[in-house]
Order: sequence, then C-alpha cells, then structure tokens
Amino acid sequence: MPDVSNLPGPYNGGILTGSCFGFGLVAFIVVVIRVWFRIWKRTIGISDYCIIISVITSIVQCAVISTAVTQWGYGHHDRDLPASLRTASTPSLLFWVNQLFFKLTTLFSKLSFFFVYKGLFAKSSTLLVRCLRVVNYFTAFLVTTYYFSAFWVSLFQCIPVQKAWMSKLPGHCIENDTFRIVTHAVNVTTSICLIIMPLPVLFSIKKRSPEITGFIILILLGLSHTSCTIVRLILQLHPLAGTKTDPHWVNVINNAIGVIEMEVGIIAASLVLMRPFFSFLRELIFGPKISSTNPSGYANMDSSRRTRMDGTQRDIKITKTVDIEMDSRDRSTENILASSRAGTQDAWVVREPTEKRP
Repeated sequence: MPDVSNLPGPYNGGILTGSCFGFGLVAFIVVVIRVWFRIWKRTIGISDYCIIISVITSIVQCAVISTAVTQWGYGHHDRDLPASLRTASTPSLLFWVNQLFFKLTTLFSKLSFFFVYKGLFAKSSTLLVRCLRVVNYFTAFLVTTYYFSAFWVSLFQCIPVQKAWMSKLPGHCIENDTFRIVTHAVNVTTSICLIIMPLPVLFSIKKRSPEITGFIILILLGLSHTSCTIVRLILQLHPLAGTKTDPHWVNVINNAIGVIEMEVGIIAASLVLMRPFFSFLRELIFGPKISSTNPSGYANMDSSRRTRMDGTQRDIKITKTVDIEMDSRDRSTENILASSRAGTQDAWVVREPTEKRP
C-alpha cells in the first residue's frame, strides 16, 4: 500500500474524515439513546430496526471513505500524487462500494419515517388522516422500489462489473451522471414529503399539547436533511470546476456533503421518536412538572346546562379530560394521535357526560 503521509501540496481530506467522525458519532449516539430508551419503555418496533440497519451501513460507508482518504491520497490534488496513486483502481473500488451502502443507508432511514407515520396515522379516521395515510404508503412504495432498484443498478452499473473501478477494461457502463441526477431528485422529493407529511394534521389540532408542539419542532429539524439533498442536487447539475480533471481534490466537498446528508437523515429519523426521552430528561433534571389536575389524574371543566322538552334542566358536566401533560409523557410517538380528533376544539378530550337532576 502506498505511503501517503508525506505527500506534498495542500490537503482537504480532513473535511471528509471530520464529517464522517463528527456527524457519524452524533448519529450513532442519538440512535443508541433512541433504541435504549424504547427498549426500556418496551415500545421498540420495526422503525427502530430500520434505523439500526441504517446506522450500521453508514458506519461501513465512513470506514470505506476514510480508507480512501488515509490510504489512497484522497484529498490531494492529482498533480501532487505519485503515478501509482493516480492510476490505482482501489479508490474507484472504494467509492463503488460507497455507492451501494449509501443506497441502503438512505432506504432504511426513510423507511424508519414511514413506520413512525404508519403508527401515527393508524388510530385516527378523519378524512385528512386517511389521505395522509395513502400518501405515506405511496412514499414508502417510491422509496422502497427506487432505492432497491438503485442498489442493483449501482452494483451492475458496468458490464463486466469490474469495469466500474477498472476503466480500461473492455465493456460498457451506464450514464452515471444522469443516474445520479435522478437519484438526487428522488432523494429531494421524498425528503420533503417525509418532513411535511404529518404537519397538516398536527397543525389542524386547535388545542395542541406541549407534546404535539415538541413533535412538530422535532419534525421540522429534518429540514436540515432536505437542505443537504438540495445542495447535492445543485452540485450534480452544476459541478464544481475540476470535478473531472482533479477528482481526488474537488470531489471531497461533494462527498462530505453526502456524508452530512446521510448522518443528518439518520438523526432526523431518530429525533421524531425521541419526544418521550426529552420529557424524561427534563423531569430528571428539573423534576416532575406540576399538573393542574385533581388527585385522580383528571382536570375538571366548566359544566353546561341544557333544558329538556318538559322544562326541567339537567347538568351535562364534562367531568373528565385526559391530562395530556401527564398521560402522554411516556406515550410513544406512533400513538400520539390515538385520541386526537384533529381540527376540532375538543381534540384530546374524552367526554363522559353525567346527568344531574335538580
């Protein structure tokens, strides 16, 4: 293996390895906390298994990319590399492997969103939620079919397969630039869809609990992932100068943004399920929040009076209202809309009328 420790000239490979280590470490810690907390609360489900697969494949990606930087001169100008490195096929092999794992990482992080929203929309029957349920399934179908297909297209992008990293071999390859543009476009579209999908029903709840508000904020943090996907699409449509002539140097920026996009996607997919953990952490630090409920755990509401046909009156007391602050602290995100009647004034209210004759 060539020695790259004393290569002359400037070096920007640290941007790529730093992105892998920094964002990768944060993503790993967030996923570990998410999975640990949900195991502890016995709410772990298929969305958690998806994110576990996603973070594992992202670690493989970072290992592959870091190898290209630390062992094969990635991050140096081509003119500063010895001929043995400039013509080596191993860097191309590493980034071919990277393409495969990127598809898997993206697929499973987005499927994690799907299963969260599937649970979120499962127990409400309003027209809006039913429509969003269809959109969610369609998005999952698009994500699964496209990224599964893209994985195999990346695997067999050249015939023979080895031509993907050994360009001088006889054979032929697909038009990779077009394939990447389509992939970035699908990535942007599905990212935007997954971020905004639950917002209409959440914003339509007129009496939003702190848990709903916190959930909305966590979802909106996913826009940072959408921003990365848009930047990558722009760079694919308008490549940086030297992309073809000096790839070891110029492509570092593209790959670093790709790593950030990948890790932020994992973080965003995890945060939407971590509202109960943040509530737990808040109580651990500041103590339990004082609730304005009676000892039974319910809050009383004003009574309304109705007049019967015979002139007598009765009190219809709304005597019990689910205390969301207390009841949903440990409610899993998938069930946060279970008792919600979106778009009505009595969202989250469980009415138990009782008669009272004078």
